[in-house]
Order: sequence, then C-alpha cells, then structure tokens
Amino acid sequence: MDYGYPKNFFEANDVVKRISGIMLLQGKEDNIFFKWYQIIYIIFVYSSTVVFTVGQYIMTKNSVNKISNLVSSLGVLLTTHVGHFKFWLLLSKKKELENLKNDIEGENYQYATIGNSNPGLLLTNEKKFCTVCTYVYLAGCYLIGIFGNITTVVRLNGALTGNNTFESINMTCNDFASFTFYIPFFTANKWQCIISSTVMYSGMAFESGIHAACDLLFFAMIHCLKIQLRIIADVFRTIRRRSLLKLNVPEDYTVLHDEENSALEEELYRQLSHSTEHLNILLRVTQEIEHLFTYVLLAQTLSSLLIVASFLYLTSTISINDADFFLQMQFLLVILIQLALLCWSGNEITEGFQLIKTALYESDWLSCSHRFKRSMILTMIRLQRPVLLTLGGFSPLTLATLVGVCQGSFSYFTLFKSFQ
Repeated sequence: MDYGYPKNFFEANDVVKRISGIMLLQGKEDNIFFKWYQIIYIIFVYSSTVVFTVGQYIMTKNSVNKISNLVSSLGVLLTTHVGHFKFWLLLSKKKELENLKNDIEGENYQYATIGNSNPGLLLTNEKKFCTVCTYVYLAGCYLIGIFGNITTVVRLNGALTGNNTFESINMTCNDFASFTFYIPFFTANKWQCIISSTVMYSGMAFESGIHAACDLLFFAMIHCLKIQLRIIADVFRTIRRRSLLKLNVPEDYTVLHDEENSALEEELYRQLSHSTEHLNILLRVTQEIEHLFTYVLLAQTLSSLLIVASFLYLTSTISINDADFFLQMQFLLVILIQLALLCWSGNEITEGFQLIKTALYESDWLSCSHRFKRSMILTMIRLQRPVLLTLGGFSPLTLATLVGVCQGSFSYFTLFKSFQ
C-alpha cells in the first residue's frame, strides 16, 4: 500500500557517486558513445587523483625546511589518504552498504497517516532536505579545485604573455599554485603549466568528490534512520488509534481491560510487535553503520584536528588582500562543515533513540494486556543505555566532539606559531 513514502531516499547520493567515478553511469548502456564517454571519464578521474597524490608527496618532501609549506602539505596529504580510505570503504563494502540502505528505507515497514502523524510526508521532507545538503556540500568541495585553478590561471596570465617560459621571471609553475602541491610534469611554459595545473586541480576536486560521496552517504543514512525512529515514536503514541481504525471501531471506544475485547487486544499487540520488530532492525542497522564507519570517522576526526590547525597557521601568514587567503579559508570552511555534518549526524542518532522511550510511555497503555505491557517495558529497558556512534570505539560522535576538535586545533595552531 502506498502511504506517500519516497521511492529512493538515496537518489542524490547515487548521483554523487557517479560524478566521483565510484558508481557507473546508467541509462544508455547500449550506446557506444556513452560507453566511451564513461571509460574516458573514469580514466581521467583516477589518473588525475593519482597524479595529485604523487605531486603532494613530492611537495611534502620538498617542504621540510619551511614549516608553513610543510604543515599545509601534511594537512592536504593526510586529507588525501583519508579520502582513499573512504574510497576503499565505498568499493569493498558496496553490497553491505546497499543492504543497509534497503533496511533503513524499510519497504515492509510503512505506516498510514493518523491525525498529525504523517510518516510519508516526514520522510519526503527529509529527503528534500538531504538532497539540498548533498548538492550544496558537493558544490563546495568541487569549488575548492575550480577556484584554485582559476586563481592560478589569472596569475599566470598576469605574469606571462604569449607562450613565454618561466626563465624570464626566474619563477616556476609551482610558484603560481594556490595550494601547496608539486606539479610533476610539463611545466616548461605558460600553456603547459595551465594544462598541468588543471589536471592537478581536477585531481584535487575529484579527491574532494570522494570525500563527499562517503560523508554524504553516511549523512543521508543517519538522517533517514533518524526519521524512521521519529516515525516509530509517532506510531507508538498513536498505537491505540491505529488499532481502532484497523478494526473499524470508533476512536472514542473505551474499555477497562483490553482483554475484554480480544480482537482489540490482539491488534494492539500485533501493532506493537510490528513496530518493535522495525525498531530492532534499526538498532541492528545502527550497529552495522558503527562497524563500517567507525574507523573512517576516527581517521577523519584526527585529520581534521591537524588540517584545521595547519590551515589556521597558513592563513595567519598570508595577507588578507591575497587571493590565497580566501582560498585557504574556503578549504578550512569545507573541512569544518564536513566535520560538523558527521558530528551532527552522530548526535541525531542518540536523540532519535531517546525519543522511543518517551513515546512508549506516552502511548495509551493503561488498559493494555499484560503481554503488551511486558513487551513495552522490555523495549524501554533495552533503550536505557544510550545508543551512540563512536570514533573507533574511543569516543562518542556528538556535537561535543566538534567543539573538542576546534579547541584542540587552536591549541596546535598556537604551538605552530611558537615555532615561527
């Protein structure tokens, strides 16, 4: 039965994975031009990311004697390898992730609208919200590489005219880069530098896309799960109304003990068992998400600690009138938004499960049977312990984590400044 639920909650995430080269494009498999386009696109995505990673290693090696460049290079290099970790997760755990998505959407657990409780509308609105967040965040990630390349090209055109080589100005192509990476090939003249830097910035953009694909999938899964928990909470609150409606009994029907009406008692218990079964599935899904993402979340949090500190230090050495200042601040803002999305998601899960206990107590249970009350109490006892996502099992993923990372980053920033 159709209750107004969205067909594919994770539609935008599939688009992001296709753009990032993680998921094959679909729709025109028999078109030869489409196939070649797909092959060329995937080759360009992976080759540019490999070249970017190699260049970052070379830049880190060459920056040992200059702390500002070294700190920045280490930050970008660490971010790059966290992206590789995420890429491995998305590819190697593809089947598990698809199963989790199906379990979260729960096609066998859809509920009708009762009064102000409209589960289908809740999930549809949440899908719209997650879709907007997905595309805005993805655009922010790709704009880092796009703006960086534009700034490099503008600088090159201002310093060199025609097809001049760099010998006339005693500089190299790497000196015009907006971010600290090394371009390992074809930089003898201006146009070679423009083409090579475009490849490097494309690699940087696609690395950001890999981060976005993993982070946004986690974000969407958690928020879909949160809405499902909210739906279950609404079902528990309206369980008597739902049972009466199912039996075509007036809503003002009352009875001292539900056992006096065996059909009503049976329907109440069936509704409770069905919703509890759905809740158990969501508990299992949460544990599996924790198992799959916990070390990725740990790596991302630790890398963010260093990256925020390094880019705070780097921006402190750049004039506010320099275009690089705004590029570095853009990179820093995306990193903070990335971490904020992850921490917010972890916080939402904890609050979502806490809703269930309150909703069970608010259900009209006074006249319910003993088995109904026993099942209700057992569920409440199971949720006494907070449900948390953790960072490698060491620390809970909550908004307090975001505050802690910001505080730690500022402490490292002051440490870096002391070596200046």
